[in-house]
Amino acid sequence: MPSAIGGLRSRLKQNKEAQQEQARKDKEEWQKERKELERSINKVNADNSKLFGTLVENLIAPGAKPLIRQYFKCEPNSFRVRASEKQGANNCEVDILIISEDKAFMIEVKSKPDGRDVKKILAKATTLTTFFKDCAGKQIIPMLASTYVDEDIITFATRKGLHVIAYRQWEYLDILNFDAINKKDKDTSHDLKT
Repeated sequence: MPSAIGGLRSRLKQNKEAQQEQARKDKEEWQKERKELERSINKVNADNSKLFGTLVENLIAPGAKPLIRQYFKCEPNSFRVRASEKQGANNCEVDILIISEDKAFMIEVKSKPDGRDVKKILAKATTLTTFFKDCAGKQIIPMLASTYVDEDIITFATRKGLHVIAYRQWEYLDILNFDAINKKDKDTSHDLKT
């Protein structure tokens, strides 16, 4: 009888070890599948974000030239959507670039703009002529555009001298803070002419 109990214990131990080994393999496989699913979800999210960004650009672009004519009383000579230029290893892409005789309008379109976007757009505007030679010698007028912009972002952008474009009550494209920026003290802190 003791040998039968010893054999049973041995088989139980082997069963337990086999179950533990299978559980470890199952866990590894589950973790691998989970990581693959996460990668897939991240890719889909990135693709959707890009598509949404392109959609917003496509909503803004048709109204950009008439807006420039209306507010800045100038005729656009050049109009480019997703304009891109390289300078060495560096690249600069502008969502909408409109160039007139003496001004270059750099319009960056954001689906959900925040304060960081305001800062990034202003920083990009200072380097625009490095990449886009046809902007050299012109007044650079950076703009933030979206289908909707929160009031606090408009206020922040106005303080920084950044025009904000959005749809006014979904009827027409408008510069929401044009008058506020023009009323500001005419210091040259937001005049990025190079």
